[in-house]
This record gives sequence, structure tokens and C-alpha cells, in this order.
Amino acid sequence: MAHGGDIYRNKVNIDFSVNLNPLPVHEDILRVIRESGSRAASYPDPYQEELKGTLAHHTGMGKENVIAGNGASELIMASVRAFSPKSALLIEPCYSGYRYALGSIPDCTIEEYILSEGNGFKLTEDVLSYITSDIELLFLTDPWNPTGKNIEEGLLGRIFEKALNEGVKVILDQSFILLSEKAYDRCVMPELIEKYDNLIVIRSFTKFLGLPGIRMGYMISSDANISHIRRSLPEWNISTQAEEVMKAGIRLADNKEYIDNVLEEIRTGREYLSNELRYEGFRVYDSDTAYILFRSERELYGSLLEKGILIRDCSDYKGLGEGYYRISVKDPESNRLLIDSMKE
Repeated sequence: MAHGGDIYRNKVNIDFSVNLNPLPVHEDILRVIRESGSRAASYPDPYQEELKGTLAHHTGMGKENVIAGNGASELIMASVRAFSPKSALLIEPCYSGYRYALGSIPDCTIEEYILSEGNGFKLTEDVLSYITSDIELLFLTDPWNPTGKNIEEGLLGRIFEKALNEGVKVILDQSFILLSEKAYDRCVMPELIEKYDNLIVIRSFTKFLGLPGIRMGYMISSDANISHIRRSLPEWNISTQAEEVMKAGIRLADNKEYIDNVLEEIRTGREYLSNELRYEGFRVYDSDTAYILFRSERELYGSLLEKGILIRDCSDYKGLGEGYYRISVKDPESNRLLIDSMKE
């Protein structure tokens, strides 16, 4: 499967293949889910006025610079279809959804830059030489998927600058930004969007709120880009429930105490899992967020699935192959259960 979370064709008790907030769903969010049912008899606002106002305040942008989507995946697809690139650059290994979206564009040529295992699949300045005027669209992920590393700020700026000079559109997927060490860096958006009119930033509330069944994402870009991409979206692309939950999620994202608790839970769990995996002899790659990539000489996917534990087999990632796995950081009890099961 191209994604994690395949609980429908497997018998799964604990799913480590999807990467979500390890804290329980917040009580404020649960309350809004219960109460939002009363709005189901009404159409959602196709112009998203109230929701865009909340997003604008959260990001420091104008309402014309933001739009919400039915998850980050819808916004990725809409962006690709809106610009219909004839050529695109993928930095592999990366999220398979980018290639899937590009596949909807007839005759789109996909160039590849393969990250090196020798330096832990970290993005380096070498990528700059691949960003040329022959490329129309570049996908970036911060933090990276599947490694979980944030992109170094200086390098990110140099990539934006090179892409702007070469006339390359950049889609920056920050779906996990609120669960990463850059959780507080999101306030720099106004200056970035003003400087780089080729930049489209996509973020997710699905992961942050731990609610993959309620699709919630949003986009930040220039007003011209937002207006253009909007025409590739359905008129009513956000349900009334998703709208209410997202507004509550934005309030939670602005709660410093809550964000600090989330980040500490992730750091503690990530450190425990990484140390235990290394002790067991696995090659563990550095991460800044709620998931960990590692390599094993032993087959793990099938043996753990027999115990009702689903992990992400990363053999289908371009640039990885057999023996690579990704696990999410969960609550302490689940994390210990995973390690104990591996030791068995």
C-alpha cells in the first residue's frame, strides 16, 4: 500500500503506520465534534468566510491568502491540476501523494533527485543544481517524510531563492509542522509569501488533532495563486463538521501550553523508541517529529502484524527498498508494547 493506515484489510490492534498527535484527542475538540452535528442540515459556506478569517489570524496572513481543504491531499491535487506542470522535480524518498497527483497531468515529466543514505537522507545544498528553468514545479516536505527531519532554515531560503530566479513553483508540504521542532516557526509566513510569489504552503490539522477520519487542511500563498487554485476545488469542499473542528483546532494550535505538552510527549517517546531500536541493532535515522525511519536486517512487518501491530513498510519508497520501516511515536504504553513485541 502507498500509505500507512490500512486497517481495513488487516487485523490491527495498534496502528504505528500512521503519524498522529500522540496525546488523546483534546476534550475541546471532542465537544465540538458532538455539537457540530446540529449544523449537518445546512450547507457549509462555499466562501469559507469565517474559517478563512480564523486561519488568517492564526497565520498572520490576509483572508485572500488562505483557503481550507478536505485534507492536505485535496490541496496537493488541486494545486497540481491548477498549474498543470509539464515537468516536476521530486526529491526521493518522499510522500507518494506527490507522484500520484502529478500522474493526473498528461505528459508531465518527473525528474528525480535521490537523497543519500550515507548522510541519513538529509537534504543538502546539492539539490540546488537540480532546480533549473527546465523544471516547472518542485515539491518539498518540512519535516521530511519518511525521515522526519526539518529542513534547515538557511537551505530552505536558498531553495526558495533559486526556484524564484528559475521560474519554478514550489509546493511546501508542512503537514507535520505542528508536531515538529519547527512548531513555533510558522509565524514567518507573511514575509515569505510577500517575497516568494512562487511559493504554496500546505498544512494539515488532521495529524495535529489526531483525527484522520475528519479531513482538514489549509493552504497559504499569494492571492493570485489562491484564486487560481480555488477554481480546481469543488464549491463546497469543506463539511460543516470539518469547518467547526478546524476552527477549534486553530485555537488549540495557538495554545502555547498545549503545544509544549505535545512536543514534550513526542520528544520523550521519540528518544525512548530511538534508543531501544538502536540497542536492538537497527539503523535509526534522526527525526524532529512524531515518526522514526529505521532499517532492519530482520523482517518485521509480517511478524508484527501477526501480533496485531501495523508498522509502515517503506520498501515502496523510491530510494529506500527492503528493510526500511517507519513507526509513529505514540503514548508510552503503546511505545513499550511495540518494543517488547520486537524483542519477542
